[in-house]
Amino acid sequence: MTVYGMTVWPVSIAEVPNICRALICVFLLMGFYYVSLIIGIVQSRNEAEKINASVLMEKYTEGILHEARTVRNHQKLLAIQRHDLRHQYLRTHMSISLETLK
Repeated sequence: MTVYGMTVWPVSIAEVPNICRALICVFLLMGFYYVSLIIGIVQSRNEAEKINASVLMEKYTEGILHEARTVRNHQKLLAIQRHDLRHQYLRTHMSISLETLK
């Protein structure tokens, strides 16, 4: 055995067969840990995307509601203007008619 081999792995696997079982358990635990870590990262990313989509949908809805309110207010103002223009037209038409009758 070399010095490097003794410092990194001081015992031969052939001499101690229980180490193989321990190594298999350690590698299985590492694999389970990495798989669970990846699943956790993917789930947190999905949750963040859902939250982001929800926030964007709320902003979009607020924008549409604001636009609907603006259109409604403009329609009310236009209705008032039309009403006023009708009265102005009738007054003008009536005054012209009265002047022609005189």
